[in-house]
Order: sequence, then C-alpha cells, then structure tokens
Amino acid sequence: EAAAHPRAAERRESGGRVAEAFRLPGIDTAAALDAFGDDGPRYAAILRQFVEQHGEDAETARRLAEVGDTPGALKLLHGLRGMTSILQARELGGRVAALDSALRSGQAATQPLFEELQGAMRTFGQAVAELPAI
Repeated sequence: EAAAHPRAAERRESGGRVAEAFRLPGIDTAAALDAFGDDGPRYAAILRQFVEQHGEDAETARRLAEVGDTPGALKLLHGLRGMTSILQARELGGRVAALDSALRSGQAATQPLFEELQGAMRTFGQAVAELPAI
C-alpha cells in the first residue's frame, strides 16, 4: 500500500497524533477519523459546528414533548441521532436512542432520560471546546 500511496504511512502517523488529541468521551475516535479521511482539522471543525448547532437540541426536544408535540420532539431527536452516528459519538447516540424509544412507546417518565441527555450534551460540548488546535 505504501508504494501505491506514498503518503499513506505519513497520513497514518499523522492520524495517530490527531487521535491522541481527540480524547472525547463516548467517541470512537479511530472510526471517526477514518470516516473523515484522517482529516483532524476538518473533524474538529465539524464537532464544533455540531455543538454550536445542536447543543440545545435535547432541551428543545424536552420542551416540545412537554407541550404534547411528540412528533416534533421525535423529529429533532432523529436528526440528532443521525449526527451522533456520523460523528461516531456512540454514547450520545445511545442516549438519544433510549429517549426516542421511550417517547415512541408512550413512556410517561421521560424526564430522567432528557436530563441524562442534556448532561451528556453539556459534557460533550465542554470537551469539544477544550480540543487543542490541530
């Protein structure tokens, strides 16, 4: 492979350094960087964009569910789950999936699940904010 792709070894070495910098809770860093072509700066930018654009989604979904707009909450959670999948944020994705399932089944006590997701989103956002420049 190195002969066919002279920069492959260099990308793998660089990817290893980037993976060390991306120690984020609940993220499969190796899979994420692989999905983004070992482009750490691009992945970091997308993580920051995710936090900026979706950081309040759990709270918004909670408010929608509280006023009886379960379809709206589910739609928002579906988009959030898709983003967590793209980013390989498996822990967040699992929390979103549990909440989605509870809402779909009509479970009345979803508040603890919303709180867990909101806390996980805050923790994730703080970790992303602390990412070093790459």
